[in-house]
Amino acid sequence: MRIQLNIKMVAVIFLLLPFHLFAQNDFSIIRKNIVENLQSGISDAAVLKQVVSYLPQQLADGSWNDIDYKDGSITQWKPSTHLGRLQSFAIAASKPDNSYFGNTGLESAVVTGLRYWYSQDPQSKNWWHNEIATPQALGEIMLLSQNFLPKSLQDSLVHRMTRGNPYEKTGANKLDEAIHYLYRACVTQNASLMDSAVQQAFQPIEFTTEEGVQYDYSYLQHGPQLQISSYGLVFLTGEYKVASWVIGTSYALSGEKAKILGTYFTQTFLKTIRGRYSDFNTEGRGISRPGILLKSNLAGSKKSHSLIDQAKEVNPEDAAMLDSAAMRLTGAKLPDYGVSPFHKQFWKGDYTIHVRPKYSFNVRTVSTRTKRTETGNKENLLGKFLADGSTNIQLSGPEYYDIMPRWEWDKIPGVTSRDFKVDEPMTVQWGEMGSTNFTGGVSDGVYGCSVYDMDYNDVQAKKAWFFFDDEVVCLGTGINSNSAENITTTLNQS
Repeated sequence: MRIQLNIKMVAVIFLLLPFHLFAQNDFSIIRKNIVENLQSGISDAAVLKQVVSYLPQQLADGSWNDIDYKDGSITQWKPSTHLGRLQSFAIAASKPDNSYFGNTGLESAVVTGLRYWYSQDPQSKNWWHNEIATPQALGEIMLLSQNFLPKSLQDSLVHRMTRGNPYEKTGANKLDEAIHYLYRACVTQNASLMDSAVQQAFQPIEFTTEEGVQYDYSYLQHGPQLQISSYGLVFLTGEYKVASWVIGTSYALSGEKAKILGTYFTQTFLKTIRGRYSDFNTEGRGISRPGILLKSNLAGSKKSHSLIDQAKEVNPEDAAMLDSAAMRLTGAKLPDYGVSPFHKQFWKGDYTIHVRPKYSFNVRTVSTRTKRTETGNKENLLGKFLADGSTNIQLSGPEYYDIMPRWEWDKIPGVTSRDFKVDEPMTVQWGEMGSTNFTGGVSDGVYGCSVYDMDYNDVQAKKAWFFFDDEVVCLGTGINSNSAENITTTLNQS
């Protein structure tokens, strides 16, 4: 009887052991991939500059005099600088080929800085900082510092990270919160938490009629609002990061979801970029941010693990297209390199892409099914007329780069509007629904036609665009208004 019992016990141990080891192996693979991704995301020179500049200035309690820890700003939140410096320190202290690798003074600075952050618990008036940016930063610093972080401090910070709930969010926001759940699972090696984090992270990779990837492969967020390169880029960056982290584990991204992700990246997002610069119409309220149109960082450098690199790992079948895009993004090749004629009408997003090797010509409209470009968090205060047929025309790419502070916002290329003496401010926050039904278009993948029945701000017009190889014909009729101002339609003749 005793022999049988021992045999059964051995059998049970034998059956359980492989699964336990497999789970542990998953954690070690994922943590290793995350750490390498973080270490490659910033150059050694930039890391060293942070260390040399800010290590001597750190006070004994772990803080810095030049940071206002009571600041609650919605954007450009000052306390986040503290975590940025600590992350640079953690990278330097944990990266084997760095001159500060294993430096006890630098490790101590990270620990002291984290203790100060925990004691102060800075808060922004913008929920995004509190529920996404801060927990993510804490998780990244802890993963980089796990070899020298005191267990008691780690436990305290892990508890502090439990802000935000991905189950309550949609689209890119769900993904962002799931990422810091994944960090927490890695730090604590909690398999149940990892299961939930990965499931929630990959859940947005599906077609939806709500916020996220649409059936036409456009991307909508904050209601039915075009966000291809704003929240759409957050979606891409986050999904490819997570997908590349879990390659080779039991959490690897499924083939169906990988195909949706790859198609959105190559057939929508990258099509909106000419050379190294994106279409201003795809940036949402981020259009007002300096440097927002320049996308060269997506290809990164030889040492970095860029978005293009991650996409090639997850979607190896797209490698040729991604390599061509990388050559354009880095400026190694001209904007026409690897570009073929392409036309698409995004019927869910009220947006048209027309691409030729020589140029790109894209049109933004709005209907009762979609929202105008939003203002919010004090951004894009003047973009009231962006959805009224604005046209992005690019040959070399940087035609509109950082032009926004000098724009006359009622005369954006392609827009028909009243001629105001002073730019009209936005009055509706977070996107205003369109007012007409007859907006849309047709396409065969190479040529197409788009229409916009406009009735907004006391201006009515019927507008249409016909897309060919060497020309785009833009027509307008029925232009009418009862207002005192002249009505103008702005042309880009560059």
